[in-house]
Amino acid sequence: MNWPLGTEFVDPGANVFDVTETNDTIDISFRLETSGNVNTEIKDTYEIKYNASDEAGNSADEKTRSVKVLITK
Repeated sequence: MNWPLGTEFVDPGANVFDVTETNDTIDISFRLETSGNVNTEIKDTYEIKYNASDEAGNSADEKTRSVKVLITK
């Protein structure tokens, strides 16, 4: 995603769902963990990493969002 230079970065987050043993799909977004920082004062590409674990401790595959800080007009 692109982000304008000099503006506060607001992470849009992500949704996380789990399929239970009874095949119900439940929202476990409250378990989402993020890492990484975006410095909007420096034009560059940054990475935010997302991960979560379900109640049983099973970890999701980590996902990465690239944030490109750009000069916009």
